Amino acid sequence: MPPNAKPVLRVRIPAGVREVKVEGGRIAFKADAGKGMASAKEVHADLRSEGWKEQVAAFEGPAGAASLQKGNVSVTISYTDVGLGDAEVTLDAIGATLARKP
Repeated sequence: MPPNAKPVLRVRIPAGVREVKVEGGRIAFKADAGKGMASAKEVHADLRSEGWKEQVAAFEGPAGAASLQKGNVSVTISYTDVGLGDAEVTLDAIGATLARKP
């Protein structure tokens, strides 16, 4: 890996979501109304099972977020789900490039 290259963090995207966009340090996707929190929690649980340490988490109501860290990389998971229209979930990384797990 070149000296300035960021590591690649592969993230499993929950089944049933759509419009997945992967761009550098960000992954965004949409879920059905009422499924945003569950989708965000699923990604959160996967990262925790891989040794990511939770810095803060607040999954409540129509919006929430969590921040996790592992080494020099941090990931923020956030969702917005007002119950009407699509829920939106985003993952943002600092210190890594995000990619979708096959």
